[in-house]
Amino acid sequence: MSGPVSINVQAVSSAMGNVQTCLDNTRHHIEQMTQVLETVKRLHVSDNATSIMTDANNLESDLREIVDQMTQTRNEVYEKGNALLQQAGHAPMPMPA
Repeated sequence: MSGPVSINVQAVSSAMGNVQTCLDNTRHHIEQMTQVLETVKRLHVSDNATSIMTDANNLESDLREIVDQMTQTRNEVYEKGNALLQQAGHAPMPMPA
């Protein structure tokens, strides 16, 4: 096995942090959108209320799927980034919750 590889540790760490920041921001915005959808479902009364509630529920499901996919991508970025950091002889970054 060869020695440590040469990488830009700061760039790798920064990229990993940026992915987490993006995920955190997306979670925040999706939480706000979900609250709006809940308000629409709670307050909307009309002949097409059932259709609107179904659409709102589908949107909420789609938003949850977006967060799940982004979380999976973040996990992959951290796994690969940490592998690079370790190859370069640096400690891995802990995976955020």
